[in-house]
Amino acid sequence: MGGIKQSFHLPRNPGNFNQKSYYQKQGIHVGGVLTKAEQVEIVLSEKDKNWIVSRWNSIRNQLDRLKNYWNWKMVSQMGKTHGAMLSAILLGEKSGLDPEMKKLYQKNGLGHLLAISGLHMSLIGMSVYRLLRRMGNSFLFSGIVGGGILFFYLVMTGPQVSSLRALLMFFIRMGAEITGRDVDQPTSLAVTAAILSIYQPLYLLDAAFLLSFGAILGILLLYPIFEQKTRLKAWEGFKISLAVNGMLLGIMLYYYFEVPPYALVLNVILIPLFPFVMLTGIGGLLFSELSGTVGKIGFRICDRLLSFYDKLCELTSALPGSRIVTGQPELWWVLIYYGVLFFLCFLFHAMKNKTDNRRKQAGFSLLVCIVIAGSIGGCRILMNDSKHLQVTVLDVGQGGTVFL
Repeated sequence: MGGIKQSFHLPRNPGNFNQKSYYQKQGIHVGGVLTKAEQVEIVLSEKDKNWIVSRWNSIRNQLDRLKNYWNWKMVSQMGKTHGAMLSAILLGEKSGLDPEMKKLYQKNGLGHLLAISGLHMSLIGMSVYRLLRRMGNSFLFSGIVGGGILFFYLVMTGPQVSSLRALLMFFIRMGAEITGRDVDQPTSLAVTAAILSIYQPLYLLDAAFLLSFGAILGILLLYPIFEQKTRLKAWEGFKISLAVNGMLLGIMLYYYFEVPPYALVLNVILIPLFPFVMLTGIGGLLFSELSGTVGKIGFRICDRLLSFYDKLCELTSALPGSRIVTGQPELWWVLIYYGVLFFLCFLFHAMKNKTDNRRKQAGFSLLVCIVIAGSIGGCRILMNDSKHLQVTVLDVGQGGTVFL
């Protein structure tokens, strides 16, 4: 069938979305062009007529139909705003997301909640695995079923870096439990990163890849520095949030040019509630097929939880200093920041093996906090203390803008 050939959109202004680079990371090159057509005709090759290939394509089509049906069900039950939001959370379907709501979550450092992430994969896979284990099934059977469900879930929602990482780490963990070995998170993370990097080397320059692995690395390296036993679970959550955001700070500033400071507190409040958002949404989907009344109750609870998320984000956005805009720091600044951070982590873990002194641990915690806060302040000073005039001509479509 005929179509209109277009080139991939390149960024017209500094910081704009690079469509060509995005599709290259997805494994789609095609000489840097795309084609739009009103009608598409699928012609099966001899390979496609193979029974295995044909069966696999049939499974993918069924999963796609199920995804579309569930998307329609959520939007019809919860409305366009929260229905589309729940669809993005559970199915990775972002086409119906309200642009203003999406921007609100991103500016508050909660954009990761509107995408399929390791949290989704862990909640679904480990829930199935633990349920089967409690029912008396073997490690092997429980791991195969849990991994199989995660695999088909990934096929339905589309393979993303964070979901691929979570799936591979789940398989490694199941392999360790089946063979009676201890789960080594650093090794699991390193092996997963190596596999994905070999599969697609461009992932190493992808913000999603760096953020996904950086979040886990922050928990493994930085959290032990802040880890001091306390009975307050909220304080424990804050320390985990600080460790993750501290590790991701350089990546966030380099790719997004700003940092939301209140995300430290927002994540502590909202992430523990996130499993309830998912469970009530999943419950609404499943029970609506058996009982419309029960399904509506699940959707209603989920709608109330998402409304609470919205209100809290709107409240935080109205507070002073909700966004610290620094501009893009130089690459050398990012390298120095992570060099200092990794050196402190190495020093802390080397000293901890010799002695477990709480004063030293508290001192390291304070030092890391100073490094994180000082990096934000230093970056703002470097961006604002320019001694030369810089003129940027921006392409805004119908008009022109010159920024001095």
